[in-house]
Parts: sequence; C-alpha cells; structure tokens
Amino acid sequence: MQRKLSRLEERSFLLFILPAFSLYVVFWMFPIVITAPFSLISWNGVGSWTTAKFVGLNNYLKILSDKTFYIALTHNFQYMLVTMIAIPTIAFFLALFVEKIIKNKSFFRTSLFIPIVLPLLLVTLMFKYVYHFDYGLVNCFLHGIGLSNLATDWLGNKATAFGALMVISVWKNTPFTMVILLASMQDVSRDLEEASLLDGCSFWKSVYHVIIPQILPVLVVAVGLVIIDAFRVFDLIYMTTEGGPGFSTTEVLGTYIYKAGFTNMRMGYAAAISMVNIVIVMIVSGIYLTINRKIDQ
Repeated sequence: MQRKLSRLEERSFLLFILPAFSLYVVFWMFPIVITAPFSLISWNGVGSWTTAKFVGLNNYLKILSDKTFYIALTHNFQYMLVTMIAIPTIAFFLALFVEKIIKNKSFFRTSLFIPIVLPLLLVTLMFKYVYHFDYGLVNCFLHGIGLSNLATDWLGNKATAFGALMVISVWKNTPFTMVILLASMQDVSRDLEEASLLDGCSFWKSVYHVIIPQILPVLVVAVGLVIIDAFRVFDLIYMTTEGGPGFSTTEVLGTYIYKAGFTNMRMGYAAAISMVNIVIVMIVSGIYLTINRKIDQ
C-alpha cells in the first residue's frame, strides 16, 4: 500500500521541480504559445505587428503544395532512420567494450566522450577539412589505397552530402548515448551474468538474454532522444551545407524554417512550418512509445 505524501514532502517536491518546470515553461511552452498565433498571419518580421495581415489557415494550406517542405520532411525522416539505428547500436557496442573488455575504464570513458563536449562549430570546421577534396583525410586515404576514383567533394557532391552529414552527427552524438548505456550496464546483476555463463551460455548469449533485457528501459529512452533530435537538427546542416549543394539536397525542416523566416521574410509561413514540425514530433514520439509499450507487455 502506497504511503501518502505529507504536506512538507509535497512542498519539498514542488520546490525541487520548480526550477526545471520554470525552464520548461519559458523555453518550451511559451515559444509554442507565441508561435501558434504567428502562424495565422502574414508578416515580414520588420516593423510593428500592426502591419501584419491575418490570413487564417492560408499558411497551412500553402504547406500542402510546397514541394520543398516535403523534400525537407523526407530528409528529416531519413536522418531519423539512420541515426536511430546507428547511434544506439554503435553506442551499445562501445559501452559493452568498455565495461566488459577494457581494464582502464576511466581513460576510455573520457576519450570516447570527447566528441560530445566539443563545440559543434569546431566539429563542423574539423570535418570540412576531413572531407576536403584536395587535402582531406578521407580522400588522402582513398588515394593511398589506390581508390582515387572514389575521391570526391563529400559535402559538395549531391550524391554524398547528406550521408556525410549523418556521419558527422553519429560521430558527435554517439558518446552521449554510450555513457548512458554504460551507466546502466554497471547496474546489471552480476549474479545473473555468472549464472548464465555457468549454465553454458556463451558471452554473446549472455549479452542478449541478460544484459539487454536489463538495460532495455534506458535503451528505449536513448532511442527516443535520438528520434526527437532528428527533427531538431539545424545547426550542423546550416554550418556545413546550408541545405545545399544545389536545390535542397540536404534541406531539413529546421533550415527551411530559418530560410522562410529570416531569408525570405515570411514569418507567418515559418511559424506554420514550425507548428507542423511540433505536431510531427509528437506523432512520431507517440507511435514510438506505443510500440515499445506493446513490446513490453
């Protein structure tokens, strides 16, 4: 039988969650509340709001026939599918490697965590040199092993630009997921692992039947964070390709919203795309959580 919280405990609980709740309201709920009415007007973002014209749902109707919007949305889903598979998978094996094989865990934890603490601007500059056509590390390696015909301008080639960007994202974001999974692995029951090995299970069978089930709730959260991040991506793409090369080759909703609002000065239309993006994130997250809930049952 659950014990009811006393008044003092309730007040303490509210006091502790107040800072986080305040940040949530200011930086999440308030922008949504402000964006919603903006999506119903036509305004260039310059001057007084009195110059804005109420257009109702016209901005949303324009989205339905906007080819660039669908291209950007498709790229977001492609980005989501690749990163939600690659990041948790690589992070899991790295965490398993550090936890079960490496003795000097603190050194490897620190080394593997470096990408996540590097400023994104520094990371994009670094990869621009890595991908450079003339003296980039990738092309130099290809020349060195006799595959010069595969060398290309990785961020400037329409066929490779989006894939190259996703590689950067995986490299940058995998360490965070790895640390989360590594922390959860340290709570795995050692008795169950030893019992499985004594019963004749191989190492990989023990991983599948003992470790994965115990860290599954954390893994679900990690995948969910990657999915949400796929629809928030903006800075990586803007600082590398700005949605190019060419026409919307690497355009995502984040860069398209920025261009619609601050390049084309269509603030109302940008706000409408933002609201649609929020709804899509809620739907995708809801579907993901529903599927996982059914699997757990």
